[in-house]
Amino acid sequence: MLRHLFVAWLLGIALTSSVQSAEPGFHIVDTRADESTSIVMALTQDGGMAVGSGSNSLSSSSHPYRGFTWTPAQGRVDISGQGLGTRAFFSGVSSNGSVISGATWNLTNGTDARATVQRNGLFQWLPLLAGYTTLSGPVRVSGDGLIAVGWCAEMSTPSHYEAFRWTAAGGIRRLGFARTGDLRSEARGISRDGRTIVGMSLNISSGSSVGFEWRSDRGMVALSEGYYASAVSADGSVIVGGATTGAVYWDAQRQAHILPYSQEIVPGATCVSDDGKTIGGALQQQDLDMVEAFIWTEARGIQTVRDYAGLRGVTIPPDWRLSSCEAMSGDARVIGGKVVGPNRERRGYVLAFGPLCAADFNADGGIDGVDVQAFFDAWESGLGVADVNEDGGVDGVDVDVFFHSWESGGCS
Repeated sequence: MLRHLFVAWLLGIALTSSVQSAEPGFHIVDTRADESTSIVMALTQDGGMAVGSGSNSLSSSSHPYRGFTWTPAQGRVDISGQGLGTRAFFSGVSSNGSVISGATWNLTNGTDARATVQRNGLFQWLPLLAGYTTLSGPVRVSGDGLIAVGWCAEMSTPSHYEAFRWTAAGGIRRLGFARTGDLRSEARGISRDGRTIVGMSLNISSGSSVGFEWRSDRGMVALSEGYYASAVSADGSVIVGGATTGAVYWDAQRQAHILPYSQEIVPGATCVSDDGKTIGGALQQQDLDMVEAFIWTEARGIQTVRDYAGLRGVTIPPDWRLSSCEAMSGDARVIGGKVVGPNRERRGYVLAFGPLCAADFNADGGIDGVDVQAFFDAWESGLGVADVNEDGGVDGVDVDVFFHSWESGGCS
């Protein structure tokens, strides 16, 4: 009875929303004539610039790799300059976009690959760790662009990898391995403040992996067995990753939390917001060709990016499937990765979200009384999902915001 009286009272007054609209949009990054695919690998802190690469995975003889930047105003701009090899794969960017990191090489097979950092338009090839002959994997940078991380490889049988940390002042430094007997370690992510490096350490003989965290004051520390770590929040307090059994995040006390999803396999989380409260990754169905990007928040759990975007005013074309979430802006308002088109074409994408559209609360595509019921069930229970103005509390302001959106018939 109280609910119905409250609803009637709210419907009789003029309501205003405190939610500020951001300009949402879904953008596909094009490919060049000799490329078959592109991918976005990194975003600046504000999400205003993306960094990625284009390549031709369909050609065995000619396999170009080109790095690019992308902005809403300029679109794709290929990266070029003195000191860049004939092929390049860019995967990291500083907070303000002034430093870009990646790999560059000249040989078709990539066995001469080296890490590179572009600062103020000039490229610097980084040295290799002693005992290793090539670079393997993405290269990431800290928020200020002064630290680069990745891993070097020795292409023996079996091949050996080792994670590294590089600074202009101190040069390249090996990070070692998380366990005795491990012969592969990969540095996959670095915090914005540069103090925390995360990745994976692997025992070749047993095939067992372990996520790791590295800090200069204590070296490499193993996380959960059987997992890998891929990204870390701005201050290093939250680490995300995964394994075949599910996506995971480690909290500030390094307790592991599995992200549950009832219908599909969750192979891993790959990006995280600055505050650690929003996580992105990929859902993989039994059909290995059906990988779908996801967003996780504590309030709403795991949602496909398509559903998440729809609640925030962005419609993704139905014949384009977001297959990865590789990068996230600091406030989680912008993400990037790879999308698969109707003809199986693979392109990079940048997706900017608007504020939460509270009206379709149950996310069924309609705005009706069922949404009112669902909202109040959550609101009266104090569930985080009822925090529709996203201010960290569940209170009367959320009721105002919900009904303003619901009466308007949606969010615009």
